[in-house]
Amino acid sequence: MVDDVRRTQAALARQLTVPAWYDEGLAVAVTALVVGVSTTLNGRTPGGLLLFLGAASMMGWQVRRFREHNGMWVSGLRGGATVASTVAAAVAIIAAMAGATAAGQRGWWWLAVVIAVAGAAVYWLASKRWMVRYRRETGAS
Repeated sequence: MVDDVRRTQAALARQLTVPAWYDEGLAVAVTALVVGVSTTLNGRTPGGLLLFLGAASMMGWQVRRFREHNGMWVSGLRGGATVASTVAAAVAIIAAMAGATAAGQRGWWWLAVVIAVAGAAVYWLASKRWMVRYRRETGAS
């Protein structure tokens, strides 16, 4: 019975397709999220709030697209081989928020945006790697 479950899981993982621009859309959302949080923490609440809401909307839209494409969504919050990618993505976002906020406090908004984009790039790489690890772990590849 356990072997049947593993075979089914591998078959599902093999059939998953990531919609075009899924990871890239999430990276754009991460950039907006980081800039939004850093601007809000630095007293520029209206602009930061709009960026935060835009980021949340983009993330929700990407999850919806993935579900429509596959009939399901696989959360990054799971154990196993994908943990390293999930942790890398979380650390990238947190570090980018801290760095962008610190840069913004010094008035270096250009640097805050550069840090946000760099954090989003690391997030993008971790997201791509996450799916590779998920497929390998489930026996799909």
